[in-house]
This record gives sequence, C-alpha cells and structure tokens, in this order.
Amino acid sequence: MILFLSVFYPFRVEAQGDYYREDFEWSYKGYEWTWSLDIPKSLYEAYKNVAVSTRLQYQASGYGFLTTTNDVYLQRVAEKLEEATSQKGYDSYDEVSFVLAFIQSLPYTSDSVTSGYDEYPRFPLETLVDNGGDCEDTSILFATLTLIMGYGTVYINPPEHYAVGILGEEGLPGYYFTYKDKRYYYCETTGSGWEIGELPEEFQNEEATIYEIKEYQQYVPESWSVPPITPSPSITPTPSPNLTPTPEIPEFPSIFILPPLMLTLMVGVLLFKRRQIKIQD
Repeated sequence: MILFLSVFYPFRVEAQGDYYREDFEWSYKGYEWTWSLDIPKSLYEAYKNVAVSTRLQYQASGYGFLTTTNDVYLQRVAEKLEEATSQKGYDSYDEVSFVLAFIQSLPYTSDSVTSGYDEYPRFPLETLVDNGGDCEDTSILFATLTLIMGYGTVYINPPEHYAVGILGEEGLPGYYFTYKDKRYYYCETTGSGWEIGELPEEFQNEEATIYEIKEYQQYVPESWSVPPITPSPSITPTPSPNLTPTPEIPEFPSIFILPPLMLTLMVGVLLFKRRQIKIQD
C-alpha cells in the first residue's frame, strides 16, 4: 500500500485597510492594458464565508448560484470594460474578445493548492481578489461580466472541464454549441490567446453538457454594503505615451442589499432580448 501525503499551502491575500488592491495586465490587438482595482474587503469576506457544501450543492449544473450579476461592484467593473472598448471603437465581437483576453490573463491555480479542497468554485469577486483560479472560476467570472453587459451566455461542460458559450449569429467562424435553437460560440477562459470559437483539440470529438444560467438563483449576501471606491478603478492602455487614459468612475454612495439570503424562490424569466456577437465588419 502506498500512502500519499497531501500538503496544503493556504492562499492568502493581504488587505490595505478596507480594500484589496489588485493589479492586472493583459494584451489585446497590439495594446498593453493595465488596470488597478480597489476591492472592498467586507464584500470579499461576505462571499468567502459561504460554505463549500453550499457552493457545491448542485455541482456543475448549479454554478448560476455563483454567477452574481446583481453585485454592484461587478457591475461597475463591467461598465469600465465597456467604456474602454467604446473608446477604442470595438464592435460586439471585439468587446467580448477584449473581456475574454482580460480573463485569460489571470493565472491558473489549483483548488487543492489554494483552498485545500478538491473542488472550490469561487464567486467572481473572489477570483479577482485571489488573482486567478481554475477553469470554473474564470468561467464564472467571464460569464458574470458578459451577462451584465447583456450578452446571451451559457456554461459549457466538456469532460473534466468548464467553459462559456456566447450567443452569436450565423456565419461566425469557429466551434459553437446549439442550445434551444441558438448558437453559442465556445470561449476558453484558461490560458492566453484562445479566440472566440476556438475549441481545444482534446474536446473537439467529445460531447459537452450545456447549462443555462438561471440568474434568479444567484446568491446574495444577507446584508452587505459597498463603500465608495477610492480611488476609482482606472484602465490605462499603454501602446504609446500619447494615448489618453480612460476617465475614472466618480465615487458613488454606499449601497445596501438586504435579505433574503438567496433569490431561489423567485419565479420568472428575463423579458429582455440578449445581445449576440456579430460578424466583424
């Protein structure tokens, strides 16, 4: 009999006062982008306190629980990303690709090393503070941002993997999965350089399960507040010294979200039409 000793190296983040300062760098279309975010410590801890058993209660089919589109801070993150793409004149395809490049820049980390659990799906804000995660963590973050931005989004679950599908029109290049008569183009969130519709070779002849993201099932902390973000996050593209940085978001007042703990009892569907990526002009 062979015994294996598991060594756990806990992942720790250090707060600066009431915030975690996180710096990000990524490339897109020849531009180098940098972004610094000050993320409220209280909000991070509210998510961190959710038990692992609760996160895994529905396994891979239930990650809509972790897809927190109602998080005001993440809404501000999505707003800043949209602002940056608007200034560059990006169309819908480039806008989603830009966000995908941002997500792909996050380091891949193993749950067993960073959390001590074989499976530890993170909330999007945790992935930002922890500066990375595994395939389901980066997929959940990417899906949350694209949903906030209005794009039709599903989860794609190949064998032993997790990814995202983005609603797209006919004629787009690349691999897509059909769900309810609509095309969802595969998006790989781990590793850099993967484009929309580019499916890793090991999954090209494999079946995958599609999971609809039921936003009304998402987790909401029992009570938390988002204090004003000081300084406001700013995106600074750096291809040349003459490029004007994106203006900062002005401070906004504290926002309080009160009980209930979850919105699982809500019944209904979203009545607005989701955006889809289009063929580049």
